[in-house]
Amino acid sequence: MPIQILTRKYKEKLPQSISDLGVVHYSGLSEDSDCLQAINTKTAKYIILLARDANAPISDSHTFDVLSRMKEIGTNALILAEAIADKNRHRL
Repeated sequence: MPIQILTRKYKEKLPQSISDLGVVHYSGLSEDSDCLQAINTKTAKYIILLARDANAPISDSHTFDVLSRMKEIGTNALILAEAIADKNRHRL
């Protein structure tokens, strides 16, 4: 299975240098359960969830929401989730 990126940053397609590495792109929102299912979250081996804004602690709320959605989908993936506020790490 290829590496997949779920983002709206690249509306058309990924830069050639990234797609040449076998990375594929799905344009959507991580807080949309349909998008999470479209990128095969349930069968993924590994998931890396980056914070929406590395300078805003409120991003941890978004991360918590996405992790909750992944749990509902039923993934068994090893998940690495970025926490902005150290005090939130145990919640994620």
